[in-house]
Amino acid sequence: MFNTNLVPCDFYEICGTATYVTDTEMEFYSDGYLCAECYDQQEMDFYGWSDSDVLASAGWGMDEDY
Repeated sequence: MFNTNLVPCDFYEICGTATYVTDTEMEFYSDGYLCAECYDQQEMDFYGWSDSDVLASAGWGMDEDY
């Protein structure tokens, strides 16, 4: 049986996301943990993208073929 630890997202106060990890995985989370939504938001802020730009680059709502 593995012991599990609850690791909160670095922005837990905003998103409220946390994940359970085993003791052996804990070393990977020592620098912190970002949930997928917060990671996406940081990338959009860093690159200056808006939600529509991200969807367009993923192929949603585009008429042009690349």
